[in-house]
Amino acid sequence: MKPTRLSRLVPTGIIVAELPLLSQNELKTVKLAVEVLLDTKPTELDEELFQAVLDVLGTKTIGVKAFMKTKAYPVFIENQKCVHELIDRILGDVPRNKVKVVHLKRFLMDLLIGNLSTKAAVLTMDDIARDMGRIEFIFNDAFPGYLTSGLTRFLVKSLQT
Repeated sequence: MKPTRLSRLVPTGIIVAELPLLSQNELKTVKLAVEVLLDTKPTELDEELFQAVLDVLGTKTIGVKAFMKTKAYPVFIENQKCVHELIDRILGDVPRNKVKVVHLKRFLMDLLIGNLSTKAAVLTMDDIARDMGRIEFIFNDAFPGYLTSGLTRFLVKSLQT
């Protein structure tokens, strides 16, 4: 492997070792720079999840195209995978259908926004997008033991009625 100009100045191991010392904002900047250099495409917006947020908020004040121009958009894109992973854990082996998944997205966003509204006087899309990364913690806090004990099947059943 041919050494690069940077690796001649600073070995890669030192760069990696310094990452834990960076702030969250600095890490996001590094991440974006690496993604640009690697030419990675951002994940598409889960419009059902975005719609679930708007439904829970009771607003239609922002459309998808306008949302894509906000600073909350890349955070939402990044953290929507946490919601998807939790939905996969909740459903487990239960056969999936669109209705179940949409109900779960709405339920989880209701839970997340309810949790946030107890802490913030003003709720923003930035707050929601950021806390989507904590959705499993929020779920476990509201429903302790459900994920580990398999009780989520009762939750799924109750969402369909």
